[in-house]
Amino acid sequence: MSDKRNNISIGVMTMHCIPNYGAIWQAYATVYLIKELSKSLNLNVRTEIIDYQPINKKKRYSDKALLEDSLSSIRRFVGNIKNFDGLKKRRLSKELHHNAYIFYSKMEVLSEEVKKNKLKSFSSKYDAVISGSDQVWNPYGMNDDLSFLLDFYAGNKYAYASSFGISEFPKKYAEAYSKELSGFKKVSVREAEGLKIYNQLTGRKDGICIIDPALTMSKSQYKTLQDDEISKKLPKEYALMYFARQSDLLPEYLDKMVPNDIPVVIIGMPGMIPQMKLPNRDMYVLDCITPQEFLTLFDHASVVFTNSFHGIVFSLKYGKNVWIEYNDKFNKSNSRLENLVRVFGLEKNVLNRYITKYHSIDFNKIETILEYESAKCELYLKNILEELTYSDKNGDHS
Repeated sequence: MSDKRNNISIGVMTMHCIPNYGAIWQAYATVYLIKELSKSLNLNVRTEIIDYQPINKKKRYSDKALLEDSLSSIRRFVGNIKNFDGLKKRRLSKELHHNAYIFYSKMEVLSEEVKKNKLKSFSSKYDAVISGSDQVWNPYGMNDDLSFLLDFYAGNKYAYASSFGISEFPKKYAEAYSKELSGFKKVSVREAEGLKIYNQLTGRKDGICIIDPALTMSKSQYKTLQDDEISKKLPKEYALMYFARQSDLLPEYLDKMVPNDIPVVIIGMPGMIPQMKLPNRDMYVLDCITPQEFLTLFDHASVVFTNSFHGIVFSLKYGKNVWIEYNDKFNKSNSRLENLVRVFGLEKNVLNRYITKYHSIDFNKIETILEYESAKCELYLKNILEELTYSDKNGDHS
């Protein structure tokens, strides 16, 4: 027998704790969408991000790590500039990490901090735990930590737009991943390549491919979260360059394709902004901005040049023409960008040495695709919520 449940509690396990604007916004968007769908279904659902930080990430952005790096850099010799470049990256990472937690606190989407050995007992209060989105299943970034495969949880496990972040899965992790993934009730992944990996590891064919949750929030919803004060310090018109990694190609093409009288605003993930010279144009380099200021910069940009997955995402959300660089050096990690380009038909906006003309994106087409893909996401989550609305009378989700 089953009873209809009046109160449902959901924990979300995701990579919210790394200093990356895309990671911050996908985490928030996941919780936001679940809450909005719950309202539309007239359900009382409490959803929160489980504040679990893998130990390798937590150590990297801690005050202790920053102090140790500072002392180490001084000891290694003042004249070695590379030491101080690394220290600056760590400092910027710490600052963005701090800004992310201020944002989460303000939006009231985060649980108390949970250590790995407490995950099992802490999660027993949830009726379900959702893993995703972002690269929660990338084995190279997890250091043998299977927490994002929900190995600690015996209840209702779901995956929402989870990403492997790679197109070829290493054999050494296959057995462990196969075991844990087989325990999920429903699985959705973010890339077609990820769906193939899931099918191969589990032998199941029930997974689906959906878009990143950051794409499901509307422009108007994002605009309510912007911090527009930063725009007062910048020109009214500018090209935006956003680096997920250092690049010579993006500055080269921006300088060729954007008139010299249009200034450029430059942002990047911590330590990823390259040294560059654009002698004939004004440059505004912003080392560290808040998640809310990040939105504002996309809103006010006239065009975007980026090698970031979420740089593409927010260009599309704000209706900005975007020029894209693939991560050719590590082509096995290109699957995220390639899949996004394929879904939205952005092939002509991928930069290469042979590009000959400016191509404007048809945003009417983009909106049509967004509506269709967002509806798939909503249906997937609605099915989960409806499943959780009814539970076995004698069942135990923990």
